[in-house]
Amino acid sequence: MTSSPSVSWLFRLFFLWLALGASSGAMATRTVMELPDGFPLRLEGKLEYVEDPSGQMTLDQARALPAQRYTELTPDNFTRGFTASAYWVRFTLTNPEPRPIVWVLQHRLPFTDYVEAWVLTGQVRMHELAGDRTRVAERQLPAHLPSFKFTSAPGESAEVYVRLSNINKAEMQMVFRLDTLASFVSNMARSENQLGILYGVPLALAFSSMVGAAVARDRRFSTYGLYALATIATWIGFNGHFARFLQFDDPDLFNNLLHMLMLVQTIFLILFARQFLQTRARMPRFDRIFVAIIAAACVGIALRLCGVFTPVTQLTLVLMAMTSITAVAAWHAWRMGMVHARWFFFAQLCSTVPVAVGLAGIRLGLYAYDGFVNFQGIYFAELLLLAVAQHDHVRRMQDRQRKLERDHERALAERNAFLEAEMVNRTNALAAMERRAAFIAEVGAVTQRVAGGEFTARLALPEDTAMQPLTVSVNAMAESLARLEGARRHWIAEISHELRTPLAGLVGEIEAMLDGVHPIDMAHVESLHRTCDRLTRLVDDLHELAMSYLRPLRCRFAPLDYRQLLADLSPYFANEARKKGLQLEVHCDAQQTTAIWDSARINQLLINLLSNSIAYTDAPGRVELRATPLEDRVRIVIEDSAPGLSRDELAQVFEPLFRAESARSRRSDGSGLGMKICRAIVDAHHGTIGVAGSALGGVLVRIELPYTPEEQAP
Repeated sequence: MTSSPSVSWLFRLFFLWLALGASSGAMATRTVMELPDGFPLRLEGKLEYVEDPSGQMTLDQARALPAQRYTELTPDNFTRGFTASAYWVRFTLTNPEPRPIVWVLQHRLPFTDYVEAWVLTGQVRMHELAGDRTRVAERQLPAHLPSFKFTSAPGESAEVYVRLSNINKAEMQMVFRLDTLASFVSNMARSENQLGILYGVPLALAFSSMVGAAVARDRRFSTYGLYALATIATWIGFNGHFARFLQFDDPDLFNNLLHMLMLVQTIFLILFARQFLQTRARMPRFDRIFVAIIAAACVGIALRLCGVFTPVTQLTLVLMAMTSITAVAAWHAWRMGMVHARWFFFAQLCSTVPVAVGLAGIRLGLYAYDGFVNFQGIYFAELLLLAVAQHDHVRRMQDRQRKLERDHERALAERNAFLEAEMVNRTNALAAMERRAAFIAEVGAVTQRVAGGEFTARLALPEDTAMQPLTVSVNAMAESLARLEGARRHWIAEISHELRTPLAGLVGEIEAMLDGVHPIDMAHVESLHRTCDRLTRLVDDLHELAMSYLRPLRCRFAPLDYRQLLADLSPYFANEARKKGLQLEVHCDAQQTTAIWDSARINQLLINLLSNSIAYTDAPGRVELRATPLEDRVRIVIEDSAPGLSRDELAQVFEPLFRAESARSRRSDGSGLGMKICRAIVDAHHGTIGVAGSALGGVLVRIELPYTPEEQAP
């Protein structure tokens, strides 16, 4: 069903109203003699009955009984319950019309074994036999309900005697209907039309369910189809149509078959409920009850085949009443979330109500054939609702299947998209790896060229951003090596120049003395000694610098009073400064003046720095030396006045053999290694050294040395 929830509820309420309306129609038939509107005959006196327990009473004996033996038949006593007795009913009909009237007497209960009728007008005018155990060919009228017709002459009064009897115990009710023949035929035709619909639609539902079972391979469809067929067969039996459809006439066989069909109908209903509501897996308590009902129905069929009648009849009625448990199970399943069970619930509600009302009517005398036809209509509604339940369940399963298929297709599309993207990524990654492999090969080639001394070799900047840092690093390495190679060559040239100049002077002096140009006297020997001393210092500085590249300078750490060290150096450098027209200022405000330093190295450090400041400061000028104690180290600052150094020159101060242009113009005898050696000394003491422009206009050198180097800390 694809209707909205409100339409679905209206649909369910319609079927419930149909069930309740049919039940009320069945309960409304409480008259013992039903007369249609406009019936021309007149019922004289009262309806009376008498019981014949032996079943041997004849018509003459019944007529001879005194009036006191008869009891008035009323709506309160027409039902006699389950009994095998015989009952005689008598009444009188008068035709007040001036014309003959053909009338029909009908007994309204279809389960009475034998119904025998006599019509007397002074003598027996009509004697006919009908009932559930009579053949159709033996009946006066071919109707399932015992029916008799008679023609009353104008003004004629007729006595009617009816004998009702059961061979086995069965429900006994004394309910009758009088009708004209024309009205009787019309009612029969209308009933036939109704039964055609009642048979045709369920048969179509059963056929479609069987086809659905074959296509879908679902046992629910086949079980529903078998239940519909069993219901149709039961209706055929109730309506006395076995002889019509089976083409033979055997009342005993038909009665046995009807009992078994009612039990088979119960079995298939319970089987369908088990499968549709999935009681075995979800509601085991209900499932055990259903299994018990099926087992009891099978026992009833076996007993009926063995010839047991009354207990099987009562068992059948009990099991029909117990099928109402399916409505409770459907309600429970609905509350558990099985939405498709709602249609099953309303279907069973439509059938449970009439079953309960019908059984109560049988026991309380409320049952009549008109109501029984309505009950068939209610079972018809039940079959329709069960078909709707099947369709709703299939639709929900199809919706669920379509949703699963959509989810699967969406997941498959997402997976395909992911795989396509992954393939593209893998392809791109493979291409990138190939490019990187080619780039790595190019890097190898360039580095080999650089290793071979071709420092101008460079890598082109690749498009791959991940490889660009490597390119920059390799090119920077090549540039650094080129710069170092240039510095090495420049350093060799500088060293050669620094060594060749004093050696040339020394050789010239010696040759002049050998040639007699210069006398060999003390002045010339002292000049030669100074030249040798300069060469010695230069070689010592080169040796110290070379050793600092290999390892830190060797130091002998010992407690040192650096204030005393400054005091010892101050007189000498103050005198040197005065010679150049400079002023030297030394400041040391430290309270703690002891540090674990190498006194010789610190002395060398201060001598180099003070010598540089005095040598490269113009007169009049000033040189300042300040020693400031900090928390864990000593800061020593040496600064001088103009001239200073440019920014580029400050950056190269610590490079070997570097001398500023101003120093070159002064023709200083420095080696250009002093600042590099100063850094090596500071590094050996785990300190820091740096240069900057001085506020005095010259250069500021800042040194920070820990009181105790790390390797000397306790």
